[in-house]
Amino acid sequence: MKKALRDGAIFLGITALVWFVVLRQVSPAEIRAAAAGADGRWLAVAVGAMALYFFCEAWNTRRGLRHLGYQPRFVHCLQYSATGFFFSSVTPSCTGGQPMQLCAMHRHGVSPAHGGLVLLLELCCWQAVGAGLGVFGLIYLRHHLAGVTPGVKLLALIGILLNLLALSVITAAVVRPGWAMALGAKVAKKLERRPRAAKVWGAIQHQLEQYALSAPLLRREPKLVALTFFTTALQLLALYSVPYWVFRAMGLSGVALTSAIAAQAAVNFSVGAMPLPGSMGVGEGGFLAMFRLLLPAQLLGGAMVLSRGVSLYLCVIVTGLILLVLQLIRRCRTAA
Repeated sequence: MKKALRDGAIFLGITALVWFVVLRQVSPAEIRAAAAGADGRWLAVAVGAMALYFFCEAWNTRRGLRHLGYQPRFVHCLQYSATGFFFSSVTPSCTGGQPMQLCAMHRHGVSPAHGGLVLLLELCCWQAVGAGLGVFGLIYLRHHLAGVTPGVKLLALIGILLNLLALSVITAAVVRPGWAMALGAKVAKKLERRPRAAKVWGAIQHQLEQYALSAPLLRREPKLVALTFFTTALQLLALYSVPYWVFRAMGLSGVALTSAIAAQAAVNFSVGAMPLPGSMGVGEGGFLAMFRLLLPAQLLGGAMVLSRGVSLYLCVIVTGLILLVLQLIRRCRTAA
């Protein structure tokens, strides 16, 4: 509870700072005009896209757990999805999502080892699909990227390298676990005289071991991997389509769905690995930098606020309230 309160306070503090910086670049009048003039029907479609995002993750989790012999209720899998989204959004680099999902699964009788395998399969597919869509977005919009400032290009390059590093580590640990473990042992030996660095690497090495444990499942069940990959692709396409539905709500019809998805995929691929809760700050900055190439300047700020509002802040509020209600219900049952 103390950690949750601390992370929540950090999230609120960063949110306030982000919006202070954003409001210096975007006129409040633009934001009010965008919100007041938006077509609620298209905004409902954007919210529906986020609902599909959560349903896809729940389907992946349910399929994986059923394959391991469990019979989870779909509503419980939706709870795991909400738990992962909330704690990933309020912790740096999304580090809190999976541990809290494992806790939620354990309450329903799922072994941490089995729950970890399912989540690792989902993470592998997420990284692979996200990288693929991100590269597609960068290639698709390559002619527009000349207008991006050097500072934004540098930040995007750092984010891309971090994402590719994460994908490479996961792939190596799954495909060649022996090599990954041997390399990890060598690095750990060199860092043993530096306690802080050794502690960080110890956590990374533990994660590598978890990936290695999932390798037999991934190799033995190609159909499960393929279905999870497909559902993850649908999940990310739903997430990346939110800006397009927001544009339609604002009366913009000149941006193609493919362009909007490509731009959002490029943004997430570039800034998703940054160590900030929910990629706050860099997510907004990336949106402004990338969609400036597609939208009129006077509508850019309002589009960013509505898009991030639907895809991040609204979902954080809703999932947070759901988890709070569930926690209160559990406490009442325990007290009774």
